[in-house]
Amino acid sequence: MAKNLVVGTNVHVPVSKLGNFNSQSALYKTIVREIVDRSVKVDVPNGGTANVASSAVHTEVGVLIIRVGDFSTEDTLLDPMAKSLLQYSRLLLTDDTIRLLEVRSTQEVKAFWQQGTGKVVKARRY
Repeated sequence: MAKNLVVGTNVHVPVSKLGNFNSQSALYKTIVREIVDRSVKVDVPNGGTANVASSAVHTEVGVLIIRVGDFSTEDTLLDPMAKSLLQYSRLLLTDDTIRLLEVRSTQEVKAFWQQGTGKVVKARRY
């Protein structure tokens, strides 16, 4: 749930809350046009607007898949599994919100986490 929403903010809204239209993902990225009580008015793909409860609106959405592997199992087990998770995630979200972090030790995960920038280090972007 997004807090402190401002008109003009980019948000992600569940497609099911926007009415009947075809979408390639479960969340639709749109812009807040108006704030009314505990709901917001957002743009929809057909050119109109829709009122959505502010509890259904999210400002930051993403998936981080962390694949911890070793040389012996990467090619035959972990890479296919990671790619399957990526493809499944693409059904739910857009490509710019999905990341795969490939590490071989907990030190690499700690280094990524300590940066605190939200940017993936040593990761493949698909």
